[in-house]
Amino acid sequence: MWSVGDIDCVVAPWLCVWAYARVGRSANKQQRNRNIIVLLHLCSCHGTLVTNMISIMFNDLEPRLTGLIRHKLVYQPGRYLFHRGDPVRRIHFVTAGTVHLVRHLPSGAPLVIQRAGSGDLVAEASLYAAKYHCDAIATTETSIRAFAKRELLVRLADDPVLAAALLKRLAAELQHARFHAEILSLKTVACRLDAWMEWKGTVPAKGEWVRLASELSVSAEALYREMAIRRAKT
Repeated sequence: MWSVGDIDCVVAPWLCVWAYARVGRSANKQQRNRNIIVLLHLCSCHGTLVTNMISIMFNDLEPRLTGLIRHKLVYQPGRYLFHRGDPVRRIHFVTAGTVHLVRHLPSGAPLVIQRAGSGDLVAEASLYAAKYHCDAIATTETSIRAFAKRELLVRLADDPVLAAALLKRLAAELQHARFHAEILSLKTVACRLDAWMEWKGTVPAKGEWVRLASELSVSAEALYREMAIRRAKT
């Protein structure tokens, strides 16, 4: 039986997705931008709950994975967990560090699809795919617990609690993806930064601004200029 908290974790992101769909119906661009900010604020009521759920996911799941074949792996920065086109034989959980899921565009430019940190499952869709569609690269020293895909699928079919926990994780990822898509639909650096701050609560330290620019899909220089304008106004 699920608790109220379990239901809240699953339902809240889907309510936010419904609200997201409503945002797109605003005809006026300025009103639409304001609606996006309101949406991010509304859904951030569940942000801590969802973030906490993600960050402790592996610790919560590990007791239910007893008996499965696992490999404890450590990757140095720049090392690949897998390459695009490799067969999916293992499912990777990050226990420390960061992994980027990357697809290269025809121009050769990298496009980061996922930034997986501690507690995250790398390339969730690979659980039901025959081959990987992206490269996975460690960007810091990273510890991984890798489980045999076939055994994990059998365990998911037999363990509804484990399956429910995975559903929570995927719902939270969908919420994150929807928010990020809406932020990228905004035209100016200022609007994107406003939406990001409403979502996350604060601007990261200056040493993280290059990463923030990447998340906002703007140049680092454009972000620095916007930061300078805001500092001048304070």
